[in-house]
Amino acid sequence: GSNLRRLRIRSWRHSRKERGSRNRVQSAQRLSVLHARIGAQRRDFWHKFTDNLCRENQAVVIEDLNVQGMMQNDRLSRAIADVGISEGRRQLTYKAVLYDAHLIIADRWYPSSKLCSVCGTKKETLTLNERQWQCEHCHTTHDRDLNAAINLRNLATNIAQAPPNELPPLVWTAKW
Repeated sequence: GSNLRRLRIRSWRHSRKERGSRNRVQSAQRLSVLHARIGAQRRDFWHKFTDNLCRENQAVVIEDLNVQGMMQNDRLSRAIADVGISEGRRQLTYKAVLYDAHLIIADRWYPSSKLCSVCGTKKETLTLNERQWQCEHCHTTHDRDLNAAINLRNLATNIAQAPPNELPPLVWTAKW
């Protein structure tokens, strides 16, 4: 947002200052303050968000994402890096224990978007730009993200009802 715009402008201005000058030192200090402010805002967001999730829910389900692979996409890499997904997962891991919530991490190969949440049929080919798809078996039209959320909720419900020694191999839980 606006802080990224400010950062880009300050970085450009800093690069234009003469090396070794007092103006460049002052510019570097201003740039450093802006970086610290953005970092503090990001940490504040994650602390509030993960705190809310763990306090208000008995179980939290997240997917183990291939962030390094997602960073290869030039269009998404800035947004993914800016969010700091690994910090959110790290905080969820310890806050789930702190607030006595179950953290369920679905394996990165779990087909949450490809499974029909109505009949359970798996769509074999689903590209990233297909935001909606229709199940070939029951003909239900699915929104990709909503369908994935429903499938993850169903996964958590099935795990909560299963005995602890019979958990599926594709899931890791922080509490059981």
